[in-house]
Amino acid sequence: MLLRFCVRAVILMLLVLGGALLGVTARAEITSATPDGSTKEADARATVELFGEVGTWMSGLEVNSKSVLVEYIWKEGGFRAWVDLSIGLDREGWLLLPMDNHQPTIGEAKREIRFRVYIRGPETLIHLGALGPGKKIETQKAVIRFPGWDTLRAQAAAFKPKTEVMGLSLGYSLISYTEDEVPDFSMTALTARFTFQNLFAPPSWDYSGNLFATALPLSSSRSDISARFLGANFRVGYVLPFPEEPFRLSLSVGAYYTTMIVSDQAFGYNSLIYPQFYPTLSYRLKKGSAVSFYGKFVPLGQGLSIGATERELAYGMVVSYAFRSGRVMTFSADAADLKFSFEDGRAISSAAKTFSLGLAW
Repeated sequence: MLLRFCVRAVILMLLVLGGALLGVTARAEITSATPDGSTKEADARATVELFGEVGTWMSGLEVNSKSVLVEYIWKEGGFRAWVDLSIGLDREGWLLLPMDNHQPTIGEAKREIRFRVYIRGPETLIHLGALGPGKKIETQKAVIRFPGWDTLRAQAAAFKPKTEVMGLSLGYSLISYTEDEVPDFSMTALTARFTFQNLFAPPSWDYSGNLFATALPLSSSRSDISARFLGANFRVGYVLPFPEEPFRLSLSVGAYYTTMIVSDQAFGYNSLIYPQFYPTLSYRLKKGSAVSFYGKFVPLGQGLSIGATERELAYGMVVSYAFRSGRVMTFSADAADLKFSFEDGRAISSAAKTFSLGLAW
């Protein structure tokens, strides 16, 4: 009966994921979509022009990217836009000074420099500097003209970030389990997972978690044994004020629950509940897409000690692609390693690797 239920659950999840993905359309030619999902486009390119009279320009200065792509991300209360520039200097004995906050600064001078400029309006002024023989310094002004500024600002004014996210995923898992006085056990299986996140005090505080279970065993090292893993995570997290966008670093703490269902109770553990620590580093891309890396530490020792002999360590990455409809397709790769000892001294070890495809909304 349990097997029949798991098969039905897997089929239902595949239908949900497949139907949702088939209902999503993405236009690669859209330069930028508005936060409300409309198709109004913004001019997401800027031009770089030297500033001042032609005769006063710095000799030998070369702007290697006069038309540059503007990168931007939506954030609560507005947006942030920037361009990456490449500037060269073809002049005997002269080198360009490095840039810091739109200004030349002390540091290693080079013939070519690459730097990032954050856009501040339709026109953003920068200052370039060059170091020559006898430590002589010359400067040159340049302006970055971004005609799409007003369009992005109007879109940002209507931007209402989502505060709740839920998702379903289905993954392929490789699992191994060892326990003293019991033959080693390994299996492959489909793992189902439901995730949720709520930004209850934007933009810094959220709570999140997931429920996971072995939905369908695929193969096993022991034909006489059926094993399933179930678990839940719940966390409260805080987004640190550093580093700056598009990076995002958060620290979360919470509770972790896991248990096993094994035929004839041949081996396994039951109802482990312990605290967890969970840092996440994300890099937010345009249009809501992102790449995230996480780690999880669960102390499992007596008295909640942080000893390395009894713990679960987990880490992974998630790549998310946002469609214009608001749905997000996710691909994740996770690894977990659990080590624990029972009161009678028996030691167990469990390791799993899972590769999942999911949909969030």
